[in-house]
Amino acid sequence: MKRQRLWAALSRARERVAHRKSIIVALFGGEVEKVYLSDICCLESDGHDCILWKSDGGKLVCKSGIRQLEQELMETGHSFFKPHRSYCISLEHVERIGKKEIRMDNRMTVPIARGKWEELNRAYMEYFRRQSF
Repeated sequence: MKRQRLWAALSRARERVAHRKSIIVALFGGEVEKVYLSDICCLESDGHDCILWKSDGGKLVCKSGIRQLEQELMETGHSFFKPHRSYCISLEHVERIGKKEIRMDNRMTVPIARGKWEELNRAYMEYFRRQSF
């Protein structure tokens, strides 16, 4: 029994390391910067700019809109979800889901649009089940 749990834990660790290698390259403040997907907490639309919030609380401002980065993130196959028209979150960094807002592990809160709560919960539960194996 202990051996099975050890192999399962090692398998999950291997997946997380492989997950860490995935990157997105984007233009921030006139410079190209690589960001590991596992470090992205969420995207926030701010007028014509897009703020990429990192899990360590840092942020990068991109002059392109949220749609471009959001599309790139969705194409990676990682678990991102759009709970509101101005936000795209990484399900990996969700700490708590309330009725009206999400608390991320970097302590920021993200609003949930009306009608998105059930879809968000389904997506999160599906993500959580995939991570358990």
